[in-house]
Amino acid sequence: MSHTRDLLILSAAITAAIMSSYLFIGILSPGGTQAMESLPSRGNVKTIGVGTYWDANCSDSVFSLDWGIVEPGSSKNITICIRNEGNADMVLSLNTSNWIPPDASRYITLSWDYDGQPIHPNEVIQVTLTIETSATLGDINTFTFDVQIREKS
Repeated sequence: MSHTRDLLILSAAITAAIMSSYLFIGILSPGGTQAMESLPSRGNVKTIGVGTYWDANCSDSVFSLDWGIVEPGSSKNITICIRNEGNADMVLSLNTSNWIPPDASRYITLSWDYDGQPIHPNEVIQVTLTIETSATLGDINTFTFDVQIREKS
């Protein structure tokens, strides 16, 4: 795979149409009633040398992730397909960036079940992304972050 190909960000095709989801925080008041506060989650997916898709046929591209409603102290999964769109085997990495507010990454994490095995050119693998939230979220009312899936350097 050429160096130029490694650095090519398929952002034109992958840059997100940002979708909102809501994370509800339950706060128990002294009277026993529950107050709800919504915590919007937005993000986009950027890839380098790979394509991200909702289906194994690679016909429906992933532009953003919508986590729906996630309770504090819980986790939620989204399954996607990843295709090596380069011309050499590659091992992938997953990163997050652009957290708003910046300290949201202390309370909210993203992981996946990818095992680190090389992916051959045009090979498609299925991975499950998992978002986990802390039982306490500090002063966070809303958050956004970007997801990067790329060849591991």
